[in-house]
Formats: sequence, C-alpha cells, structure tokens
Amino acid sequence: MRSFWQFTTLMSGAIFLTTMIPMRNGGFFSDGARMLNLIKGGKKAEVDLAVLTSTAASTAGIRPRELNVAPLQKILESDYEHPFIPYLHLYIYAYLMDWGKTEEAFEHLTQAMEHIENIPAGYQATLWLELAFYQAYYQQNLAEAEAAFQQAKISAVIPKHLIYKAEAVIAWGKKDLELALIKAQNALTVLPQAMDAGGAIAEKEWLEEFLNQLEVANYNNSIT
Repeated sequence: MRSFWQFTTLMSGAIFLTTMIPMRNGGFFSDGARMLNLIKGGKKAEVDLAVLTSTAASTAGIRPRELNVAPLQKILESDYEHPFIPYLHLYIYAYLMDWGKTEEAFEHLTQAMEHIENIPAGYQATLWLELAFYQAYYQQNLAEAEAAFQQAKISAVIPKHLIYKAEAVIAWGKKDLELALIKAQNALTVLPQAMDAGGAIAEKEWLEEFLNQLEVANYNNSIT
C-alpha cells in the first residue's frame, strides 16, 4: 500500500510538472503556457480567455445559440493570428447553426477548415465529419460529402454521434432511408456520452427532427 501511494504521488508530480512547463505541441498548449498568456495579458490572453469561457459554458450545458460570441467575433474582426482561431470559428459556426443561419455558419466552418493544421491531429476528424454532414444535408453534394467523410481519421476521442450523424445524412442523400434511420437512431443513442453538453442539446433537437422527417418519408413510401 505504501508503494502504491508513493507511485501515485510520483506520477501526479510528474504530470503536474509536465503540464506546468510552458510549451506548445501539436496544437495543444500546456497549462503553464496558458497561464503565462493570461498573466501577460494582451491579445494572446484575450484569445485564451475567449476559448476557455466558451468551452466552460458549453461543457456546463449552455447551448450554442445562448453563448456570448461577441468576444469571439471581435477577435476575428481584428485579423489577429493565433493557433486557436479555428476554435473561435467553430463556436460561431455552432452558434449560427443553432439559430438556423446555415449559410452564414458555413462561412465559419470553411474558415476553420482553412486552419485545420492548428487543430490537434486526433481531433481533426470532427471538422471533416461536420463538413461531410453539411455538404450532404444542406448542399446535397454527395460526392464532396463522401470525400470529406473519407478524410476523417477516426480516433477514440472523436464523439461517436458525429460519425453516425454524417453517415445518416449521406445515406439519406442516397435515398437509403432505412440505413439513414438506423444511423440517426445510433447518433441519438450515443449522444449522452458527448462531453459538450450544450452542443448536445442542439444536436438532440436536430436529430429528433431528422428522425421525424425520415419516418414520414418511410411512411409515404410504404403507401405508394
């Protein structure tokens, strides 16, 4: 038991020291680097604070359209370059999508895609999946949607509902309503596992509406 606690203490200390060293690696900033930015102030601190505030609100269950995106828009309007810029675009994309402003939202998704190299490799699939979803459902461009889906390198950190949602709308675009229904139901089933509790509220509403749409289409097909 003593050895166990000694080992645990050692590992905790090592993790603390590692995260407190100010550094950036593959799209990640250590806690130490972020603390330095916040202490120094200026534009870097403004971006860090905007991302942290939006993330905390969304994780706490604030849906996208209720987020305060004014600080994010102010940073983007200043044309300030920072590795976190694609995250600002993604939060505004979610905000506009939740208000039904899909065309305006797509401009921000496009901007995020243009800076995808600043997103850690393991998380880049979230952007590709969202792009595939948008192209299949709103633009009804199956060729581009399937190409985007193929670009998504799925890892354990990717929310499963995003995968199922993209697969559902691609199947819908191919008129495979049965498969679309299964995939949409799968997305709804795994949605409670999402860490983004606020985003999940909007996702749930959209999936439920999409399922209703599919059920109506299936019914109409069955009586014709």
